[in-house]
Amino acid sequence: MFSRLPMSQRAVEKHVAAVQHHPLRSLGSVMWKSMFLAVGIFAAVVGIELLFVDSAVIVPLAGGSGRLISAPEWAPWLLISVGAITILNLCTLPRGLIRE
Repeated sequence: MFSRLPMSQRAVEKHVAAVQHHPLRSLGSVMWKSMFLAVGIFAAVVGIELLFVDSAVIVPLAGGSGRLISAPEWAPWLLISVGAITILNLCTLPRGLIRE
């Protein structure tokens, strides 16, 4: 029904140049770094919380009996160490290391 018209070479070059110089393209590496930093902070905070909480009871909103959840003794230390290593690794990376 609809035929796709071929783009001229100049239009293709213009489109590629616009995509390469898009302002959000340069934020790609920054956002990955921020995502890993957030995951590291989250893991460390959950690990610290697990040090203080032995078990939790999860009760459904509709009612009924709750379910008891308890973490193994090694889980808080694992989460704290993984979170700390991730945070320290990302804080020590030089800014110019990641290239587009």
